Formats: sequence, C-alpha cells, structure tokens
Amino acid sequence: MPIRSYFGGDLLFLTWIPHDPLEIPSIEATQAYQNIAETLDAHQAVILQERIFGEGDAIAPVLDARNDAFSRFPADTLPPTVIEGLPLVGSGFAGTHIIAARKAFGISEDIVHNEIVCGRIFRGQEISFLSLADVSRQLQLGPEPKRETRLTFAAVEGILDSVGWGISDIRRTWFYLRDILDWYDGFNGVRNEVFDRHGLYASGSEPIPASTGISGCNHRGSWCTLDLLAMRARNGRTMTIDRLNNPRQNEAPEYGSAFSRGLNVKASNCNYVFVSGTASIDDTGLSTHPADFERQAIATLETVTSLLAAADAELVDICQATAFVKRHEDAKACERVLHEAGLDQVPTVCTIGDVCREDLLFELDATAMVVDEEARKLEN
Repeated sequence: MPIRSYFGGDLLFLTWIPHDPLEIPSIEATQAYQNIAETLDAHQAVILQERIFGEGDAIAPVLDARNDAFSRFPADTLPPTVIEGLPLVGSGFAGTHIIAARKAFGISEDIVHNEIVCGRIFRGQEISFLSLADVSRQLQLGPEPKRETRLTFAAVEGILDSVGWGISDIRRTWFYLRDILDWYDGFNGVRNEVFDRHGLYASGSEPIPASTGISGCNHRGSWCTLDLLAMRARNGRTMTIDRLNNPRQNEAPEYGSAFSRGLNVKASNCNYVFVSGTASIDDTGLSTHPADFERQAIATLETVTSLLAAADAELVDICQATAFVKRHEDAKACERVLHEAGLDQVPTVCTIGDVCREDLLFELDATAMVVDEEARKLEN
C-alpha cells in the first residue's frame, strides 16, 4: 500500500500500512521508508512524532530500513517510538504513523535532555508544537511500574520546564503500558495525581489532554512508554481548545481516568481533532457487549463518529487511526467492521494488544483534520 499523506495548517500526517501481511518485514519496511523519506523531502518536512508498530523480531530490520532510507535524504535525529505488537494478519511489521511539520511554514529545533534527542519544537504560522518521544528512554528502568510512571512524569515536567513549556500545554498523550491489565488502576492513580497538581483533573480549570492508554511494550522492557504533543498559540494568534463531549459516554474522570474523550484544537486555517482511545463503554462508565467483538467494535465506531461530529468532522476526515484488537481470532471481524464503516479507506494501523479492561476487546484512537480549503489553496 502506498504511503497515505494528509496535510493541513503546519502539519503533515503520514501512515504506512503493509501491502502484504505475509511479506518479509525487511522488504516491506524498505519500500515503506523509501516512500516516507521521499514524501518528507518533497514537503520539506521535519518529523515531530514517529511510532512504529510491529512484532518484536521484526523491529530490527524495520529500523535498519529506516536508517538506510533516511541516510539518503536530510537526516532526522529524532528517534522513533517502537511499540511491539503483532499485525492482525501474519507477522512482522504492522505499520508506521508519522506526524511531521512543514519547514516552509516555520522553524524547528531539537530538544536534548541527558545528551539524548528526546523531542522537537516547531514554531509554525499560528501554533508552536512541542513533541516528546518515548520519554522513558531517559530513565534507568526499575521493577515497579508505578514508580517508573512517576519518574516518566517527572522527566516530562523537567524537560518541559527546561524549554519554557508546561504540563498545561499538553494536548495529546499516547501511553503504551506493559502488562496493562495488571496495573492500569495504579497507572491511573499516578496520572491523576500529576494532572490534578497542574489543574488538569478535579479542578477542571484547564482542558485535560486527549489520550491513548493501551497495551504496549518495547525492547527495553519499559512499563510506561509515553509520547506527547503540546501546542500553544504564537505570534499573537488565537488558538482555541474545545473539549469534545457526546451523549453516548460519560466523562472519563467520573470513573477515575484523567483524560478528555477528545479535543478540538482550532486555528484560523485548520482544526486538529484528537480522539482519545475509545472502546465500548456506556454513559455510566461500564463496558458493554461482553464477549461480543463485533458489537463492541460497532459501538466504538458509533462513539467515535459522535465525538467527531462534536467538532463538525466525520470519519472521512480522519488522517490517522490505530485499532487495537485483543484476540487474534477477531481479526476478520475487525476487517469487516472497519470496511463497512469506510475506515479501510483511511490510514488505520491495526495491531493485537490488550485494552485497559479484561472485558474490552477493541479500541480505536484517531486524529482528524478539518481544513479551511481557501487557506489550503493559498498554501499551494
């Protein structure tokens, strides 16, 4: 499958999904990263976020292909975040998501902490973006997951403070938790404490970030792998942030999770719609349709559709999505549900992984854009 690219405002969204799930990972990855490198070069774009999903044994050849492709184009020093997980079919490489910024519209600088490039700031036309990648790469890992999570948040606070940013600037987080079902409540407790301390939870004075909290591991064995994207207005421009609500679900803080169902970040020429990891949960916070994958998946897509509608967006406006399926045997049902919803026409990486509750079988997160077409014409 060719690379799928979407652009709006300052950002470029790229996704590669393998064409042949039975192909040798190194072959798929070589083609993928050649196309990615060419697309980044054509748009004169710099990477803000890069997540690679794949089976553990497939990661090394994927990274080799990535490094080889990037060596022939302007080098990118920001390391990718690697999340281990089987694709729905076959083995190997499940796909890559990249968020990039177009250098024609701003300037970028690396964030270096402990002599490691861990993120990037891009100062765009109306918005400044700050990304951090795989923050636990900064840590000496230990045996206790809650302690590692606290250290991860402490690292985030230190890095942001060092460049004049703060926790309240974060708009989107992606947490990948090793053995999630064993300690998800403990993770929530740590996250709640941190966000509450910064006025992002109980007080409600600032919007809580949209978030994914899902099963995931990496070769280092981290308990808590975290990527984040922070945004704030620049050059005297206005950036508004609307928390997305819908009648199908209650707010996550009502059952002890510090995240927004979704955020709509609005600039004059583009709205960025961040839909959190969404599963089959009702308006009281309870899981629905136990043991029925298809009904859970349909309910999840209906909820995502409702969240997007709150931002005047639709499923077709999604520029990146990730689907997480608990059981391998539900792969065909997943493909059927996504096809019937039209999501096989949008860039969706699908991978096997536990959701945050034992009875949840499916989760979807997404980013959508609503672009001012007149502004886009002027850009081109």
